[in-house]
Order: sequence, then C-alpha cells, then structure tokens
Amino acid sequence: MSWMYFARVSLTISFMVILCACGGGSGPKRPDSKPQSSNVTAPTPAIENVEPHTPPVTQPAPGKILLSGRITYDRVQFDGRTFRGLDYSKTLPLPARGVSVQLLDGNNVVRHSSFTDDEGNYSFSVESDANLRVRVVAELLGIERAAWHIQVRDNTAGNALYVLDGSLASTGDSDQTRNLHAASGWGGDGYNAARSAAPFAILDSIYDALQTVVSADPDVVLPPLTIYWSEKNIAISGSYSQGHIGTSFYTSDGPAIYLLGAADNDTDEYDRGVVQHEFAHYIEHQLSRTETLGGSHSLSAQLDMRVAFGEAWGNAFAGMVSGDPIYRDSMGQKQAQVFTINVENRGYGRQGWFSESSIQTLLYDLFDDEQDGSDMLSLGFKPIYDVITSERYLSFAGFASVFAFNAELLRQRPEITSQLTQMLHSLNIFGTGWYGEGETNDAGSAITLPVYRQISLGQTVNVCSNSQTQDYNGVDVRRFLHITLPATRSYTISAHRKGGTLLRTNPQLRIFRQGNEVGSIMNGTPDSENATRWLEAGEYIFEVYEESNADWNRSNGGLACFDIRIQ
Repeated sequence: MSWMYFARVSLTISFMVILCACGGGSGPKRPDSKPQSSNVTAPTPAIENVEPHTPPVTQPAPGKILLSGRITYDRVQFDGRTFRGLDYSKTLPLPARGVSVQLLDGNNVVRHSSFTDDEGNYSFSVESDANLRVRVVAELLGIERAAWHIQVRDNTAGNALYVLDGSLASTGDSDQTRNLHAASGWGGDGYNAARSAAPFAILDSIYDALQTVVSADPDVVLPPLTIYWSEKNIAISGSYSQGHIGTSFYTSDGPAIYLLGAADNDTDEYDRGVVQHEFAHYIEHQLSRTETLGGSHSLSAQLDMRVAFGEAWGNAFAGMVSGDPIYRDSMGQKQAQVFTINVENRGYGRQGWFSESSIQTLLYDLFDDEQDGSDMLSLGFKPIYDVITSERYLSFAGFASVFAFNAELLRQRPEITSQLTQMLHSLNIFGTGWYGEGETNDAGSAITLPVYRQISLGQTVNVCSNSQTQDYNGVDVRRFLHITLPATRSYTISAHRKGGTLLRTNPQLRIFRQGNEVGSIMNGTPDSENATRWLEAGEYIFEVYEESNADWNRSNGGLACFDIRIQ
C-alpha cells in the first residue's frame, strides 16, 4: 500500500485484482506466439444502480460538486543503446488513456462510471458530503461509434480483474481533485512492491492499436478480449493458472492474449511491440481471416505461407501503430537484455513468399511515408486494412497469404501494379494472382512448387511432403491441391504412397473451403488413405502431408510422396 496526497484530502491507493467466476480456459495446442530470437485480492463489488459510462464533465450539475483527477502510470522506457533492454532510470509517468473510472460508496456499490480522456483526466458531477472512493479498472470500453471491451486479468489469481483503488473519503462541499498513479514497483535493484503499472501499460499499448484501427474504420465493432498477465507468467509450458504459459500469445479460445511477466526472465508489459503483435493476431482473426498453423517461427525460417503472412502481419502492424519499424522485446536479468527486429530489414535468411521477414518488410513499406530503394509506395494503414477486411479477401477459396493480399490490393488499386510488382520482385516474390501462379522461388526445395496444384476429377496427381526446412510448419511440409467440384454429392478421395525415402508413411488429408476446414481423412492406415466425403459444389483446397512431418518431432519425418485422386 502506498500513500499519495491530493487537494483537500489525503487518500490511500491500493492495487488489487477483482476475482471473477468466469475464466479464459486453456489455450490452443499451437499458439500464435511472439517472434523468437532462435528458433492483493478483493471480491467483485456489487453493481447496483450503475449509471452508464458517461464522458467526463467540465461543470457540475446544479447543487453538486465536481470530483475530478488524473490517472497516470509508470512507463519504463527502453535503453537507447543497441542490444539493451529496459532502463528504469528512464521511467516516465504517462496518462492512462481511455480506461474505466468508477466511484464506489462504502458498500462497494458503483455509483458513477466514466473513462479517462487522452490526458488521463476524468471528472464526475457528484453529491456533496458523500463517502466515495475512486476505482480505476484495467479495461478499455468503446462507447461511441466504435465498440470494444478489453480487460486485463490475472490468470494466476482466479482470472481476477486488475483495479487501482483510492481510499474512501468524503466529497466535502466544494470541487475536489483526486489523482491516482500506478507505480512500476521497481526498487532500484529489482521489483520490491506491487507492479501496479503493468496492466495499464499493456492497455496503453492496446489503446494506440485501437486508434490505428479506428482511423481506418470509425464504426469498427470488436468482440470482448481478455488479456491475461501475471508476474508469475513465465516461459515454461504447463498450467496457465500457475503462470506456465510458455510464451506470450493470442488464442481464439476466449478470445484472449496471454503475456509473460516473470521478472529476470521475460516480461512483456512494457514491450509495445510484443503486445501489439499479439493484438494484431486478434484483429486478423476477428475482422479478417487467418489459417495460420502457429508454432515455432523465426525471421530466417522458411515457413508455411499461412504462418509467414500471419507473423509478418503481427510484426508489421506493431510498427504501423508506433510508427517505428524497430520491434523490441525485453528479457533477462533486470530486463536489461533485448531481442530486436527491424521490420524494414529484409536481410534475414532466404527471401520469398515463405519468409516472415520478406512479408513484414512489404507490409511496412506499403504503410510508411519513406520511399527508399525498392520501397516505392506510401499508402498508409487504411488501404491495408481495406484489403484484409474486404469481402473478396474473406471469401477467397484459398488461404490467407501474401499472394491473396497482393491480388486484392491490386483489385482495389490497379494503378499501383508497376510499383507493387517491383517491390515484390525485390523480395523474391514472383507469383501472381490469388494462387501465386507462376511462382519460381522454390525455397530451395524441389517439391514446393507450384504453390497450389490444380487437380481435376478423376485425375491422379503426385505430391510430396518433407520436413527438411522445419518440422510442422515448414514450407515443404504441406502441399495444396485446388479443385472445383461441379455438383453436391459424395466424392471418393484416395491417397497412396508413391515415392519418397521413408520406410513407412501415413498420409493425411484436410479439406478446406474459404479457409475453413470442412472435412479430413486421417484414418491411420499405413501408406494409404481412402474415404468418401459428402461435399457441396464449389471450390476447395485439399491439404496433403505426411504425419511424421507435422508431429512436432524433429527426429523423424522425411520425404514422402503420394498419388492423390478425387472422383
């Protein structure tokens, strides 16, 4: 508990979490994780006679007084030197923007609700001589044209909601100011007090991201999002309730974002890039589309095109929000180390349609104002947002990828064809159209092209799967067949081993329509699959792969080829 002094009265501030009965559930087996460098507690207050959230007021109503104040939090800045993490000597008090502010009476009943403005200010017209406390809730609420509800909760304390409380005190008989500050908890050589600022630092990074989205879509409506952060959240896999979350990630289960917070290991509350990267996955999932497999990824990896695009979008979006192409992730003892990415730097590994590095460079260069080298366009955020939320992009039969993005961008803005083509070629991306037709960059593997293989009814097509580049989500693990079925009926689909180096195989087939899985054939029969599926007329993508190449086990797998037939 810390003490602060205000005009007219002295108030105590406590940092706590509000317990709730509902939870976020477990996360996915394959989370969309942040980029890798290598591969105090109180019951929920009763809510009675609550006014709806109202904007701050400037004048009290007749017969009432103005209770106002400013809400701030500690933002720990990064050290300006290369390869340095957080610098606690550069901690700044910043406004907590857009957060919920409540006035509670002595029975913990919420009597008034509002929110802070862009300077962290709040104000209420209230009764005189009323005993009230100010509570700041770690949540953002969209209450005008746009709509959202984003909260920060503690997954290691029963999914409790973080709040910052002032003391119960009389409003007196004249206007009154009550300021509240959420401190970092840093004691000079480590954390020695409650890390009250953390939830509000997270929300402030989200606030910037929301403003970016609203700039392109003032009427955007987003589903509720819960962000789980705890000082116990550590990079160990296990029970989320114990803080063993493995890494920071977004999950569609909730939806939710889990963020690391273990001191001297990996903390992400001050890492704007990490927070905004995971929020980008939420935006992509809720407003656009994503078929990413998740899993391990790095800037030098040659990835499944769905993963490459999804992770590149996360990195690029963080840069777009901040206007800074440098992504920073603090870690280590005293959070003094850092992992950085320059999203404009295309010098990470082999470039192409399978490269997170290439695609994030493309997306950021399309956004930014600078035109340098092959960066010939400065479109800003709205055209990019318009592409990934367009009906054509959402309904496309294939998968979300750099090819689909480019095709829709050119459909909307054909006048940039020449410049965009030059930018793509500079990144070794040559395929055109929604399906990447004519792509010549094979990522160093003879089995990766064409990106989509066309197949007709009754035709036998041989496709191969390998884990040479990376197990599970490498570019050579899964092959895609594109087919248009002429009628709604039962179809027989078969896969038989035909070539490769494995002694025994287990072909796997998954059937997709507009990016949604509508069927699968995974019977476990060695070297062969044969099944009948009822399918409606229309376009489909069949994903084919060898099971051992996609089992997260790098010690097995290898080249496996199959004859595929649909009839």
